[in-house]
Amino acid sequence: MKRIVCALSVVAITVLLQSCDSKDKKATSASDQLLPTRTLTLEEKRAQNEERLLAQTQRRQLDLQARIRTTPFYTDNEKNIIFYKAEVDPSFVGGEKALDKYLKDNIHYPKRAERDGLEGTIFVDFIVGVSGKIREIVVSDMPGEEADQSLRDEAQRVVSNMPIWNPGRQQGKPVDVAFSLPITFRMM
Repeated sequence: MKRIVCALSVVAITVLLQSCDSKDKKATSASDQLLPTRTLTLEEKRAQNEERLLAQTQRRQLDLQARIRTTPFYTDNEKNIIFYKAEVDPSFVGGEKALDKYLKDNIHYPKRAERDGLEGTIFVDFIVGVSGKIREIVVSDMPGEEADQSLRDEAQRVVSNMPIWNPGRQQGKPVDVAFSLPITFRMM
């Protein structure tokens, strides 16, 4: 009988605490609605975005390393073998500086995004084929950041118009390799 009373007491206390906790949450959310929210400055927003970009890039690298440990490649719908990482990774002809120049010369800030002061980072994932052509472009936002569709469209347009890359190589032969490119849109 004592065990039943103790068990009922524990249940009653738990229900009481949950009830108080939910009332506190309701009170807190009601008081939050009354307080004015502080608008972040452009510099504060950029700093937050830089921190999120760094964290997201690190998460994507860890995810890639985990996939590589499991299997270094996958097979697409057309039965092509796509490497996550090749012995020699694909590269933009001319290197990273040439890639940066290509992006700077070819990205046109969308008028709507410019007018509304929109910024953001878009991740563009694609396959660099054995011939160096770009295919299977997939565009995604940084988690927690809802980028404007015009920024996504521009990132996809620029990557789809890229010139031929130097393909990745595995055992001396060109292979299809998955590649991810973050493109940051920032108002100057």
